[in-house]
Amino acid sequence: IRAPLWSRGLGDVYKRQPMFSGTGTQLYNIKNWKTSMDTVIVAEGAFDAIGVYRALRAKRMDDKILAAASFGMSFTESPNGNDQVSRLLELKERGLKEVIFMWDDEKPAIKAAIAACKKVRRYGLRVKIAIVKGAKDPGDATVDQIMDAIRNAQEVKSDMQAMLLENRLTG
Repeated sequence: IRAPLWSRGLGDVYKRQPMFSGTGTQLYNIKNWKTSMDTVIVAEGAFDAIGVYRALRAKRMDDKILAAASFGMSFTESPNGNDQVSRLLELKERGLKEVIFMWDDEKPAIKAAIAACKKVRRYGLRVKIAIVKGAKDPGDATVDQIMDAIRNAQEVKSDMQAMLLENRLTG
């Protein structure tokens, strides 16, 4: 099977995963975790994750950081473990230490990303919010814009700090 035009040159990284289940239970591209990685950047959509991946690849950081996507502005957690938080906890067992949410630079997305940070932080992972300046989302951003967003990502250490960060970022 030949990869779609938009993914040519990216190798097998972004081809559709076989047996892919509902979007609320999975994270796009999570199966490409490598033992050399300790960070996941969670973008909002697959094309955003591809933009992040291209930036990481251009800077030769794609062996250290995984670009993934959450399929929208929700980040699921359920008691039965069939959710997106559980996917990150599976990676935590394999060396994940930090999760960076890089969703669209819009108020609803920023609020949802901060809520996701609060969910994930409870499990002992370091969490950050990265905002791409000058671009609506990571899929439209340049390599430099994405790398600046990663460098300037704001860590969410407490619920109080999350509230202050949300107020500052959403006005």
